[in-house]
Amino acid sequence: MKQHVAQGIDLSSPDRPDSGSIKRRMLAATLAALLLLFTVIALVLVQAFQQSGEQALNERLLSEIYGLLATAEVTTEEELLFPDQFPQFRFLEEDSGLVGEVFAGDQRSLWRSPSMGNGLFPPPPDMAPGESRFDSIQLDGETWYRTSLMVDWEQGDGSSVLLNFSAAENDAALIQEVSEFRNTVAVGLTVVGLSLLVIQGLLMRWGLAPLGRAANEIGRIKAGEQQALSGDYPVELVPLTENLNSLLDQQRSHLERYRNALADAAHSIKTPLAALRNSVMGDGESLRQVDAIDRTVEYHLKKAATVGPVAMRAPIRVEPLVEQLVASLKKVYADRQLRFEVTLDQNCQFPGDAGDFLELLGNLLDNGCKWATTEVGCVIGRVRESDRELLQLAVVDDGPGVDPATGDLIVERGVKADSKVSGEGIGLAIVRDILDSYGGRLEIGRNGTSGAKFRVQLPL
Repeated sequence: MKQHVAQGIDLSSPDRPDSGSIKRRMLAATLAALLLLFTVIALVLVQAFQQSGEQALNERLLSEIYGLLATAEVTTEEELLFPDQFPQFRFLEEDSGLVGEVFAGDQRSLWRSPSMGNGLFPPPPDMAPGESRFDSIQLDGETWYRTSLMVDWEQGDGSSVLLNFSAAENDAALIQEVSEFRNTVAVGLTVVGLSLLVIQGLLMRWGLAPLGRAANEIGRIKAGEQQALSGDYPVELVPLTENLNSLLDQQRSHLERYRNALADAAHSIKTPLAALRNSVMGDGESLRQVDAIDRTVEYHLKKAATVGPVAMRAPIRVEPLVEQLVASLKKVYADRQLRFEVTLDQNCQFPGDAGDFLELLGNLLDNGCKWATTEVGCVIGRVRESDRELLQLAVVDDGPGVDPATGDLIVERGVKADSKVSGEGIGLAIVRDILDSYGGRLEIGRNGTSGAKFRVQLPL
């Protein structure tokens, strides 16, 4: 047997669709929750800071009013006088952002600070003596915060007059303070959020490590490196690992019992059939009926013996199985001195049971040997089709070939392309049944100008 190692065959695993990651989902959920939570926190903090800033501004404006009260004098004609040394120079500078005004009880303006320029503020609402009020007003597109204090001013002659002292400041300083605070909160919450995400990622990596270890162990079980999952898992995963190990044990024992039962059935049926054949040896019609029964029994036993793809089972290397088949067929067809040409990717693996592979390739090679003139060829490798990888077997011979019209018929049970050729007509039917169980397909055609070509493709 000449054996060649196929070159340029893709040995990579097929791409698997991304079904999502628990870690990515949890991180995404955490990120969404943090964004929502921190947005609410930021809004609450900024709102609280602005309210605190407005309260501080109110207190500051009250202190400005108290400064005016300390230096003001009221004449008997209700004229308001201030000393040359004014207590707050910003009241004297135009566009300083701080203004003051004093109203009489009837809301007449008695005094306006030079900083007001041409601006006119509405008089404050009526208030009781000693009452203060903080409000905001719009002037020329600007927002001003104003504090007003109603004073019952007692004069020297014992009379009193109601005066409303008001001080106002534009919102420029408060806006700047709130903006700086908002930026500080944003930076702080971003740093805290990123830190929490990193911590969450590390915790999830540590917490999900047992699942990753279980996945690695399952991979080793599929590769045939171990028989079961170890018992060193957290209590939450123990029921899963124990049930999985129990399932693997049941699968192995069930498969073994099934095969033994089939072997016993084959033995118990073959013996009576052999005796029946000997008893009707001289009767041609009876002998044909016995042979038909024998073929039917053999077909159904082999069909039932097909294991098919089994989850959590290691794939098998095909090279030693191919060598075993070729060696056996050389002995069976030694009188014809057939030449076997095998091209094999040594790393090819069959995703199933060794008995299924021997039955599959054995029937194809045996069929080729029956029809070949001098040579039978076999090419085994891995091919890629769209987004999946396939194991491909091709068996060719240099015989008369297959009529395209009979290609679909010869895979039926008991159908033979030529009654003169030995065989029972069930080999290709068994091939078809095995392929059906593995989701594979069979293509029958011509090998160039002469001979037949049987190509099988199985998903990996």
